[in-house]
Amino acid sequence: MERHHANANSVRQRLRPVARLSPDATVTKAARTMYEWGTEAVVIVNGSREVVGVFTPHDLVAVVSLGLDPARTRLVDWIASPRCSIAQHPAGEAWLG
Repeated sequence: MERHHANANSVRQRLRPVARLSPDATVTKAARTMYEWGTEAVVIVNGSREVVGVFTPHDLVAVVSLGLDPARTRLVDWIASPRCSIAQHPAGEAWLG
């Protein structure tokens, strides 16, 4: 039983908060957030804190390569569908696993 608790504590120590933005945030804000957080994705959550998508560097490349203005392009136009998540899990846990 002690070993189980030790493993659970080890996992918790490695977890960190997930970068989250609203669908109306700009691509520039997402890029800045990924840089500041040192992550390769931003989870997009609605007003009810439900995960509605994810924005990744691949999406950033698409925006730039199409000549769109990242400062004016909203995430809602580029988010990818999220993985399945159990409804009672908070947004921060939706991309684990």
